[in-house]
Amino acid sequence: MIKVSMAELSGIIDAIPSKSYAHRALILAALCNSSTTLFGKSTGVDTDATVGVLSALGANIQSTDFGYVVEPIKNLNNNISLNVKESGSTLRFILPLLSVLGISCHIDGEGRLKNRPNKELIETLSMAGTSFDNTTLPINMSGKFSAKSVAVRADISSQFVSGLLMAMQLLPYSSDIHLIGELKSKNYVDITISVMEAFGAKVTKTTYGYSLCGGGYTSPQKYTIEGDWSNSAFWLVAGAIGKGITVNNLNINSIQGDREIVDILKKANAAITISENSVKVEKSDLIAFECDAENIPDLVPILSVLASFANGESLLTSVERLRFKESDRIQTTLDMLLSANVNAFYDELGIHIIGSTHKANTIQGANDHRIVMSGCIMATNTEGVTTITDENAVNKSYQAFYEDFCKLGGIINA
Repeated sequence: MIKVSMAELSGIIDAIPSKSYAHRALILAALCNSSTTLFGKSTGVDTDATVGVLSALGANIQSTDFGYVVEPIKNLNNNISLNVKESGSTLRFILPLLSVLGISCHIDGEGRLKNRPNKELIETLSMAGTSFDNTTLPINMSGKFSAKSVAVRADISSQFVSGLLMAMQLLPYSSDIHLIGELKSKNYVDITISVMEAFGAKVTKTTYGYSLCGGGYTSPQKYTIEGDWSNSAFWLVAGAIGKGITVNNLNINSIQGDREIVDILKKANAAITISENSVKVEKSDLIAFECDAENIPDLVPILSVLASFANGESLLTSVERLRFKESDRIQTTLDMLLSANVNAFYDELGIHIIGSTHKANTIQGANDHRIVMSGCIMATNTEGVTTITDENAVNKSYQAFYEDFCKLGGIINA
């Protein structure tokens, strides 16, 4: 556990490369016709899990100071064991890929990923010709994808759709994906299509879902992974409750859903200055806000922190899917707030947060990186010393979090 003292943050920081883009770029680079240099190194064990899986399949991925050099898979390894750690993206992206490649393997993972839902994706792949012995980890699979058209539930996880899109482009024929239900977190599918197009694919939106031309991928030779809005949100909120923070290396026109943090901060009356590739947020009198979190579920913990310092009652709606993240994020977000004496509750409308006077106490990190990082930001404007457990959970997505936290004036004692 760590102890975080009150110390309002300020300064300038660079956004780390986007984990969402990194997963996708690494996978497609490993499936190309020639090597690819990726600029931007994603720091987190989730990305490491994807690198590990691709390496086990036969790719040669060299980590460099600036990013990665990826030599694509030339000779596929079969009958292997894979560990996706606790990365839901890695698992949901790799299952369709293994199916299309016809790889027989044993897949396992760690933590709550063993309980996260995969049933609907596996049912889709089963109907396409792949055999599975389970719908939750560990999973043994064999057989080969042979369908020209599939249907998949889109209202559970956008990762199901993204995984199928990336894998089915490898088919030697055109194919179609039919979406069942309303697509959740559409921005993440947009990211997938954007990266696929950078690697030579053509994806067509249809009335029923998506159509792919097939034929594989062509290396762009060089590809830059843009800055991560999800993790930048912690610093932007810290600026709104602290002494002002500027985050550089951000694509203001990004299709990342979590770019919405800028609009939410404006709604909360934060003082914001936007330039070509940076956002500066300074302290102001924050006001309560409402936010539909349907397409930005990862922002909910840090948005709850923002709301806890705003005057009035804020409401975060469409949060039901947070039950199935690294923790039950509805409950752990509430626990984080309540531990600091913030008035908050959950009902059929969503999570209600009433701006309160904060008191330092112990926050249970619940082995959830976003809860731990949100707790650290809240502690910077909470009188006294806040204790936070499971501090190493930040390594899942942001291994340099504490280093950057201290650069901006944060005070941490082990």
